[in-house]
Amino acid sequence: MPYSPPNPLIDRVEGVVLMTLVCGYGLALLVRFLQRSRPDFRPARPLVASVALRLLALAGVSASGLAATLQGGDELGFLGDARTLAATPFSSGGWLPGGPYPLHEIVFAVQIKLGHLDVEALRVTQVSIAVCGLLLLSTAVHDLAGRRPGQLTFWLTGLEPGSIFFSELLHKEPLMILASGLVALGGARAWGRVDLVALVTLVAGSGVAIFTRPYAGWFLAAGAVLIVLHATVRDATKSLGALAILACVLVGIAATVPVILQVSSKQSLQANLQNSQNANAIGTTAGRSGPNGNNLALEQVDYSTRGAIITNLPIRIRDLLLRPYPWQVANTSEQ
Repeated sequence: MPYSPPNPLIDRVEGVVLMTLVCGYGLALLVRFLQRSRPDFRPARPLVASVALRLLALAGVSASGLAATLQGGDELGFLGDARTLAATPFSSGGWLPGGPYPLHEIVFAVQIKLGHLDVEALRVTQVSIAVCGLLLLSTAVHDLAGRRPGQLTFWLTGLEPGSIFFSELLHKEPLMILASGLVALGGARAWGRVDLVALVTLVAGSGVAIFTRPYAGWFLAAGAVLIVLHATVRDATKSLGALAILACVLVGIAATVPVILQVSSKQSLQANLQNSQNANAIGTTAGRSGPNGNNLALEQVDYSTRGAIITNLPIRIRDLLLRPYPWQVANTSEQ
């Protein structure tokens, strides 16, 4: 039957309460699972603070009347695709990762189809996904550097203003944070010992990233492969198991070379990466009384070839770290 979004206020409130309870319980279970092998790991305070701040930001943006201005137009397209997918049976090919819909739209569609959830409840899920990624990242730091650095990492990432705001958007960022946390945790375990748990965690994180934002996901997957390769080369002389894993990694690298060449071909880069970079370098005025993107437009870069990416990547990293400059914030969205 066709999907019809719930309109009554009580249904929307119930959806928010339900997802808050479900996601809170899920995070609590994850903390208990992580603590089983880390008795000194105590992430409860930064976790609660991170979730609370994000929920308050969600409520504040909605109550301010600036939601449409701050949250951007991409959400409308993602929600439209998710509702279209939710109206199809699970047997259709659209539900498979790597198909016509990116992973974040599939996540939205599952909640819409099974729970008839509205936008506010979907945002609660986004918050929990992002905080889960931060929890895994802090766990990785804990495993590598100890309890205090792990807690400090959680506090810093949990209180970072940009993360607080973008965590509640119906966009790709929460899943990418989760993917980064999974790869970091898998990499930390692989650094000590390359085993099945480390490999599964790395593959899961890389898969989430690739099916959400492919061009960034492949970079993350390449980093995961380098971690495993380094660790297995280091341990190959000590263990036959490490030597076997090294052989498997080398075979896997060889098998993915055709895929990497295809993804990084000039035609693919032009269609999937260069177009988005061009959009980020163009100021826009749509839906505003004045320019909304001119100050935030990044410097034009050439990402159309593999060599151009290597040459120009530092420029975009500099822009993402430093811009906009304080004198360039002319409106609420830019601030």
